[in-house]
Order: sequence, then C-alpha cells, then structure tokens
Amino acid sequence: MLTKLRFLFLNVLLFLAGHLMAQPLSGTYTVGGGGSYATLTTAVADLISKGVNSPVIFKLKTGTFNEQVIIGAIPGASTTNLITFEAESGNVQDVLLTFPSTSTNNYVIRFDNASFITFRNVRIEPTGPTYTRGIHAINTINNVTFENLRITLPATTSVTEERAAILVRPSLSTNIRFINNTITGGSHGIMHVGNNTNPSPGTVFTGNTITNVHYRPAYFQYMAGGIFNSNTITHSGSSYSDYYGLGLDNTSGYTEIQRNRITGALGHAMRLYYFGGIDTQPSIIANNFFHSNSSYATVYLIYGVTYTNIYHNSINNTSTGEAFHFNRYQSVDNRIVNNIFRANTGYAVEYQTSNAVNSIVESDYNNLFTSGSFIGRNVSTTYGTLNEWQTATGFEANAVSFDPQYQSDINLYASAPGIASAGKNLLSVVPADIDGARERLRLVLVPANTVLQR
Repeated sequence: MLTKLRFLFLNVLLFLAGHLMAQPLSGTYTVGGGGSYATLTTAVADLISKGVNSPVIFKLKTGTFNEQVIIGAIPGASTTNLITFEAESGNVQDVLLTFPSTSTNNYVIRFDNASFITFRNVRIEPTGPTYTRGIHAINTINNVTFENLRITLPATTSVTEERAAILVRPSLSTNIRFINNTITGGSHGIMHVGNNTNPSPGTVFTGNTITNVHYRPAYFQYMAGGIFNSNTITHSGSSYSDYYGLGLDNTSGYTEIQRNRITGALGHAMRLYYFGGIDTQPSIIANNFFHSNSSYATVYLIYGVTYTNIYHNSINNTSTGEAFHFNRYQSVDNRIVNNIFRANTGYAVEYQTSNAVNSIVESDYNNLFTSGSFIGRNVSTTYGTLNEWQTATGFEANAVSFDPQYQSDINLYASAPGIASAGKNLLSVVPADIDGARERLRLVLVPANTVLQR
C-alpha cells in the first residue's frame, strides 16, 4: 500500500512539474549573456513549444548573435497576443544578427507559418559571398512587421533572389508591413510576392531607405492594394539595365504611392504592370520624385492600369529614355494632372496602344519638356512641339513646356517661373507637397515640391 501511495505521489509531482514547465510565455524576456535565454535559438524554441497567453517581448542584449533561426507557428499568438523581438537598448546598432548561410539554408532569420510578430531595431548582416538572404518568409504569414532593421548585404552584380535582404514568398499572407528599414547592397532589397489567386491585403511599405541594390530594390506582386509612401530608393553606381526602383505587378485595390524619392539608377525608377484601383476609390500616385539615367522610361506603366490618379509628380530622365511611358492596353479611367515630365533627349511622354478607349480620361495641366527633337510619341507618330501634341492627341489643352530647372538631376525641386500658376487646383485630393507642407486652399500645387499662387 505504501508503495502505491509513493508511486501516486511521484506521478502527481511529475504532472505538476510538467504543467508548470509548459506554461505559456507571458511578458518580457531578455536574450543574450546573463538573460532569460542565452541564445535567440533557445528563446524561439521555448516560444514555439509553450506558446503565449498574452503579449510577449524578447529584448536582445547588446552584442552579436551568430545564429540561424527559424520562427514557426506560435500557439496562442493573435492580434492581442503579439510577439516582439527587439534590441534591449532600443539602438539598432547594438544588436547584430549574422550567419554564414548555404544554398540549402539561405537565411539568417526564417519565418515559416509565423504570424503576429514584430521584428525591429536590430542589424542583420549575412556573411559569405553567394548566399546572403537576411530574412526569408514562407508558407502562411500574417500580421508581421519588419521595422527599423538595418540590413547590409555584399555589393553584387548578380540578379538572383539568393541575395535578397527581405524575401517574403508566402503561400498566403495578410498585413505584412515594412516600416523605416535601411537596406544596402545585394540584388534584391524588399521583395513580397503574394498568392496569384488570393492576393495579399494590408501591405505597408513606408519610410524605408534602400541604397545600391543592383536589380529590384522594392518589388511587390499579387497585392490587394497597399500603402507605398515616403521611401527613399537610390543607386550611386551602375545598376542592372532593367532595374525597377519600385515595381508593382498584378496589384488590384486602392493603392497609395506618395512622397517617394526614387533616383539615380539605370532602368525604371517605377514600373507598374496590371495595376488597378477601384472606380469608387481611385488609387493615387502623387508628390513623388522619379529620376533615372536610362534609355528606358523613368516611369513605365504597362498594361491594365485602371482607376489611378497621377498627380503632382516630378520626373527626370537624364539619358535617352522617355520621362513617362504609358502602354494603355486594357487600361481605363486614369487621370494625369499637374506633373512635370522632363526628358534629356528622349520623349517627355510616350503613349502606346491607340485603341484603348477611355484609358486616359484626363491628361492636362502638365509640364512637358525635352531637350531632344520630339516632345512626345503617340503609338508610332512623333510630335516636335507641344502645340502639335495637343492638336493630334486632344490632351494637354492647358499644358506648358518649360525646362523646370530642377535643383539637380536627383533633387527635383523646380524653380522655373514659367510653371508658376500653371496647375489645376487639386488640394482637396493632394493637400500637401512632398515635404508635407500644407498650404491654404487658395494655393495650387504644380510640381511635387511646390505650392504656387493661382
């Protein structure tokens, strides 16, 4: 009898110990020497094993974490029970995540069916010459935020996703946010490819600085709308010839592209392909600086662009390409107003596909300028002067043609007096300029940076 009691008592103790050990995580934990967890790997293993029952924060101590970590599905995670990984000091320079990746395991951090996570305020620097992904996300990914990360990749002339700072290729995704990150080098900067039958809603790409990425600094495909505002994308060397500073393909739903500065490279500053707004809520592309030194168009819209308002953008091509190119196939109900299209020797504007009825319902009050022989091309016919362009196309009845006298090739602050008071009042739609300056309604924006007396 005594033996049975001892056996029962031992089982109870084991049950209680196991129950206590398996309690979900809750609250704040430190990671690193002397912390709650010695390594990020052990912290994540415990997180996945135990789950959470309230918000959880992992604070990474100052130092270097030479680890390769997979963050999987987390029991109990939700919009209420969010998980945050961040530098304990709050200083992004204090925590470095690094690892020598391989062809079969190319990442420092991988998100695999991981959701409801914020990853912020750390540096990521993959080592090795070839396989240098920083973050890789696969399978179902929902409600994940990448914020204030500093990701540095080796400079490259290769065109491959193996050298991407943040590569998000989920089977399904919602609410993926890229906020205030700084990315340097590599082939791809931030790349998010959703599901072609279930596009990704809730994408936010704001406040990021991406420098000297060779091929695709910022590329998004299969999105259900999104916010793409206030980013700076530059290249100071020789990028790939078919470079897209910002590329959006097969995106439908209300989308904002505002106050971006995308300058300095070959290829396209921005390329949109099958980019659709909503008839009751048109997408807006406004107050951006777009520059390229390219034989390609600086801004390139190709096929299926619908219900989009293109207002107050300053565009500059300093080579032989067009400033603005729109192939209107399968496009409908777009408005192009109060922009500056400046080309060097190429066309200020080029429109292709003549049978696209109502593809452009308004193209007016723009400033079209080139130092070349032809201001525009419509399908196969070129036009040397603004007057010829107006007569032939029926567009630009209130346009002007002056050299905007930009501050520099990439700082597209215009100073030409000829464009003063040349714009249409759109302050109800675009109430501030690229720098966020707000003016009285009696003032009218013409280029992206200037509010002028009407």
